[in-house]
Order: sequence, then structure tokens, then C-alpha cells
Amino acid sequence: MELLLHYRHWISHNLHEKLKDKSLPFKMEWHPYPFKVMKFHEAANYTANLIHQKYNKIYIAYSGGADSEYILKCFTWNNIPIKPIIIITPANKEEGYLALKKCKELHITPVVITLTEEDMIDIYQRKVVGMLNGDSITCVTCIVAANYVKEHDGIMLTGDHLFDDATGAIMADVWNYYNDIFYPNSTIIFFNYTLELFYSMLVETSD
Repeated sequence: MELLLHYRHWISHNLHEKLKDKSLPFKMEWHPYPFKVMKFHEAANYTANLIHQKYNKIYIAYSGGADSEYILKCFTWNNIPIKPIIIITPANKEEGYLALKKCKELHITPVVITLTEEDMIDIYQRKVVGMLNGDSITCVTCIVAANYVKEHDGIMLTGDHLFDDATGAIMADVWNYYNDIFYPNSTIIFFNYTLELFYSMLVETSD
């Protein structure tokens, strides 16, 4: 149980301070803990089971892209119940169709939420710009999904990560952590949850 305290908290940020002073630059801190070196798929299965040990009601923000689809499959491979949340907007209808198709193939009934352009802009202006002086309207769908999960007493996984697939370069994607502020303790970035999984991605991407 002591190690469980490290998971999800080995990366920290200053977004709480940014709520008070929106001019502050985004900063992150790293708090590594001793970890076991694993292959990527082994580390992903290990991480999925750790999350299952701690949380009973697990959702995933499912975009239909490769990252979130891998997470969905990983949980089904491990026989861990997980509920996809698919947000349909005017900009992602094709990806939404693919997500719905994959859920049907896996015999999983997703939560489907439809947003208009007006909905997207309203949430973006009120929360992302208004509260944090942030950017990237694409984070709105994840915010909406996190709100649903909070209302249903669950935890939501996302397929974000801190480095670029092609270059292996570390990136500080501030919007990956907006839900920490808007809906505290409602979201887990799956690929960053354990150092076992994060490290395995760095190593296998750089090979």
C-alpha cells in the first residue's frame, strides 16, 4: 500500500497557483520512486491491475484514436470492467464513428455525449480561458467527460502522455492536467500513472 501513494503523484504541477495568478508559466516537478523495469505491454497490464485494485468504477475518455483504444483493449484483456465515454462534436464525427464501431466489436456499451460548437466554445471560454488563461479547445471534450465521471462517482482514464511518439521528446502539455483543477481526483493519465509504464514507453520509443 505504501507504493500506491507514489502512483499518480510522481508528477506535480503548479496549476493551483495559476488559478490565482493566470500570468504564471506552467511548471512541472518530478518525484521519482524506485521502480521495476518492464516491457511496455507488461507494464501496461501491471498498471491496469494497479488501477483496478484502487478504483471500482473505471471510465475511459475514448476518442477512437490509437492511445485510448490501446487502453480500452488492455483493460478488456485483463478482464477489468471499464466504460468508454465518447464525446461527439462537429469536429470529430469520423473518430467518433470509429470509437462506436470498436465498442460494438468489443461488446461494450459506451456513454455517448453530443456537444454542439456553441457548447464547445462556451466551456472553452468559461473554464480554459476564463479560469486558467489556457489554450487548446480540444481539451474541452475531456473536461466534459470528467464532469460526467465525477457526477457518477467514478475515475476516468485518458490516453495523454508527456512525450512525442515520433521523437521521444518530453513535452509539458499543460492541458493534460486541467481536470486536476476542474474535477480533482477524477482523472488518471494512464500512460503516466506508473514509472514502470512511463519508462517503458521512453525506452521502446527511443529504440
